[in-house]
Amino acid sequence: MNYYVYKITNTLTNEYYIGSRECECSIKDDTYYGSPVTWDLPKNKDILNKEILKDDFSNRDDAVKYEAKLIKENIKDNLNKNYYIPGHGFYKGMENKSHTKEARRKISEAVKEWHRNHNIKGDKNPFYGKKHTDEVKSIISKKNKEYYKNNDVWNKGKEMPELSELRKRWHEENDISGENHPMYGKSHRKETKRKMSNNHADFSGKNNPRARKIIVIKSDKIYDTLKEASNELDVSMVTLIKHCKDRVKNPKYRYL
Repeated sequence: MNYYVYKITNTLTNEYYIGSRECECSIKDDTYYGSPVTWDLPKNKDILNKEILKDDFSNRDDAVKYEAKLIKENIKDNLNKNYYIPGHGFYKGMENKSHTKEARRKISEAVKEWHRNHNIKGDKNPFYGKKHTDEVKSIISKKNKEYYKNNDVWNKGKEMPELSELRKRWHEENDISGENHPMYGKSHRKETKRKMSNNHADFSGKNNPRARKIIVIKSDKIYDTLKEASNELDVSMVTLIKHCKDRVKNPKYRYL
């Protein structure tokens, strides 16, 4: 197996992409031109120039480390089309930019295709049943802290859109009405409905985060919710609220 780091340059725009590669063939005969997922490569490969930057690696890890080093050194170059640093996981180079709709579609399709061909759910996940040791957690934490001493988080100073706005934008770009809906013409099985019901968080009664306890001033008896107090005391909820908010002269109940 051969390992090398390459650079692909668009000779018309001078944009470039740095990557690492392993191949069984001779490096000079390898026709690989980078991933179209991470870079929207032009269909005309004749305008691309492939340059081998280093090819004397004994293993893939060393090649990836060298790739990461070069990307990190050039990550702020506007012509650099890399936005991910291997081994670090920090996305850069996309400031004030956004993927085109076509690029987002390609990324989505590539991810879906990968998951169709690779089942990594449950016990098939390589990390299934495992946990990071305290030492590994400490190393990850230390690296993150060191990185953010000199680098801002990607959304610093940016005004983030409301969740409702994101949903609205997504639905504008993706029509899932009628026959386009993934559940069109289908229905959940009884077993699926049961699982959904069991997994659904119970926010009824005292589990509701907005529920407020009420105490009877005279007896110090406490009720978990307004409705519970209303049923037990045979007093309307409207009346209870008036007492709890001091809208009567001599309140008999109050919120805790």
